[in-house]
Amino acid sequence: MRVNAPRFARVAIVGVGLIGGSLAIDCRANGSWGRIAGIGRSQANLDVALERGLIDEASRDVAAAAGCDLVILATPVAALVPMARRLAPHLAPGCIVIDVGSVKGALCDEIQAVLPAAVQFVGTHPIAGSEQAGAAAARAGLYVGAQCIIVPPHGADPAVVARVEQLWRAVGGVVQRMDGADHDAVFAAVSHLPHVVAYALAATVLERDAARRRGFAGAGFRDTTRIAGSSPEMWRDICLLNRTAVLHELDHFQTRLAAMHIALRDGDGAALLAEFTAARDALEGDHE
Repeated sequence: MRVNAPRFARVAIVGVGLIGGSLAIDCRANGSWGRIAGIGRSQANLDVALERGLIDEASRDVAAAAGCDLVILATPVAALVPMARRLAPHLAPGCIVIDVGSVKGALCDEIQAVLPAAVQFVGTHPIAGSEQAGAAAARAGLYVGAQCIIVPPHGADPAVVARVEQLWRAVGGVVQRMDGADHDAVFAAVSHLPHVVAYALAATVLERDAARRRGFAGAGFRDTTRIAGSSPEMWRDICLLNRTAVLHELDHFQTRLAAMHIALRDGDGAALLAEFTAARDALEGDHE
């Protein structure tokens, strides 16, 4: 279904993976994008994107963004500012640049600062990722019903921000604006901390007798550690860029874990039950 889709005649996706590739599929389907250029470091991934029809042309040169009226930055978060700086000389006046990273904070203002004055940047964060990556993982309908957070930098043109919001609504996203600092505090708790915990749990359980333990692991272990299959490099960068907020959440987590440790050590069933019950009640409260 078309939802007043904005029209962009030429679009560049820098880093054609699950997020950018899925967006390309849906924007082709709703008629909001014209010709699509894919820019990336891996020729093999670009070839997959071409074969799947996600893009019309592929390049490992940022100059391919010349003449675009929309550029999607879908690189790892640590590369966003350097990539924006590299793209800057090639961007046409009036071009809109968006990112899809899971850290915002000061990054939005930093990206806008390295772009030409006639180019507008708007930070976005679609909550629709997975542990899968690359052009092969892209799929239609990824954003239907997904929250899409919009984080405009200071001084952003309201008309440009509204156009970006319209783009995400056109692919089924549920749009919400947030301040950058608020965004990073929230996602440190609901996304970044869970990834740290999943990595720690997988390492703890499997660092000894891995083959035997994996053979007995059921759905509980698989569900709890699934996101530890995500790119370690990507999550290293996310955690470092959002270090203060992630450390704050880790402190709270360690406090809660310590309380459970003490209850177990002391054989205090009542205290352990209280911890478990509080956690279950908090989860059930999310669904009320």
